[in-house]
Amino acid sequence: MPNVQAFLFTADRDDRSGQYALRFYGRALDGNSTRPIEVVITNVPPVFFVERGLELPEYIRYRERRPVELRTLNGQDVDALYFNGEYDLRQAREQLRARGFKTYEGDVNSGDRYLMERFLNGAVTVSGECRSHNHTLIFENPKIQPGTARIKPITASIDIETGVADNRLYSIAVDILNADQDSESPRLNRNPSGDSPGTSIETSIEI
Repeated sequence: MPNVQAFLFTADRDDRSGQYALRFYGRALDGNSTRPIEVVITNVPPVFFVERGLELPEYIRYRERRPVELRTLNGQDVDALYFNGEYDLRQAREQLRARGFKTYEGDVNSGDRYLMERFLNGAVTVSGECRSHNHTLIFENPKIQPGTARIKPITASIDIETGVADNRLYSIAVDILNADQDSESPRLNRNPSGDSPGTSIETSIEI
């Protein structure tokens, strides 16, 4: 069961095929270099809170209602409502609000909630079984704790100018800043054949 030091950059939610998942993407330390990492969480359903005394309409679809040791700002006890996916959560939230019922933290992003509740911010330690696919380390439902990884990312600023009315491409500007803070600008070449308005970008920088 490896312990991997990583730095998470972005997150996504997968609410398809009846299997809800949070996905976090970043870079993992691998000796003197880094490699991509993906952390998949399928055992933390989306949630919001309602006052404990609230009697829910029968048409509200949720997975589980559970009392928790939390209170509103007015001191009211609350229950957690867990859902099978983001769609069910949003639908229940809007249905309850339409009836004048209060919901709490129904607009909190599920990925952000997962990180905040575990005091995670960028650098993490990931522990658990993993597999490798296309050079990416993939963890499913691992243990995640604050870590110490420091990553120097490669960043790219891209500007594309097009004409909406005539469907033309006017220019593409790309500025790439690597880990050593050196800036490089790839070249934009027109199709030399002149047969089509296609373009290509030449650069040796890998992002």
